[in-house]
Amino acid sequence: MDLNNNELGPEVGTLIAGSLKANSTLETLDLRWNRLCNQGAKAILKGLSFNKNLTLLELAGNRVSDDVLKQVSDCLTRNLNGEPIINHVSLKQSLSRAGRSSLESKI
Repeated sequence: MDLNNNELGPEVGTLIAGSLKANSTLETLDLRWNRLCNQGAKAILKGLSFNKNLTLLELAGNRVSDDVLKQVSDCLTRNLNGEPIINHVSLKQSLSRAGRSSLESKI
């Protein structure tokens, strides 16, 4: 699903999280450049913990901080069955260099 550059804002993260919990067919989600910030990204990550099918998540340009990086990293390494949830995540231009390095070391 491509929702790229729609200026959705952080409050939409909760709606997306609910959809991710209920959806069993979505494999890709492009949320680049939507001003999700930490609030929206954290909500989406909660939804991802219930989703077994999403394999690509694009979050570039959403002003996500390094503390959320830890949650992204954790989400990459587990789901309800202990298997990886996502095999590709893009946070380019959302995180600091140190944050990106930390994430890259996890995948």
